[in-house]
Amino acid sequence: MKEVSERRVGALKVLALALTLIHDGIHGYELCRKISELSGGKWVPSMGTIYRILNELAKEGYLIRNEEGRGERQLVTYRITDKGIEFLAKNIPNILRKNYLGMKIILGAYIKMMRRNSDKVIMENEVINYLKEIEELIHELEEIRDGLKT
Repeated sequence: MKEVSERRVGALKVLALALTLIHDGIHGYELCRKISELSGGKWVPSMGTIYRILNELAKEGYLIRNEEGRGERQLVTYRITDKGIEFLAKNIPNILRKNYLGMKIILGAYIKMMRRNSDKVIMENEVINYLKEIEELIHELEEIRDGLKT
C-alpha cells in the first residue's frame, strides 16, 4: 500500500510542477482544483497533502514560495525555478513513454469501434474536445521543432 502512496506523491509532484509552469505560478487551492478537474473528481488530494508537496518542492529548490497580502489573509503563490524545469525536462519523457502505449491502444480501439459500429457508438463532444486539444499541442510542438531546425 505504501508503494501506491509513494507513486501518487511522485505523480503529484510532477503535476504540481507542470501546472505551476503552465499557469506561471499557482496557489494550493488552485492546484487542488486543477487536479480534481483533470481526474474528473476521482482524485482530490487533501489541502494538507497539497501544501506538504508544494513546501517540499520549495525546500528542494524546484519552486519559489511567494507570499502576497490579500486583505487579512496571505496568499501563497508558488513559481517554478530553473531547477524545477530541469526536473520536468528529465521526467516528462519517461511519463510520456509510460502513457503513450495505453493512449495509443485506447484511441485505436475507439477508432475501430467507430468504424465497425458508427451508428451505435456516439463520439461525445468531450472526446472530440480532448482530441482537438491533443492536436493543437502536437501542432505547437511541430512549430517549435521546425523553428529549431532553421
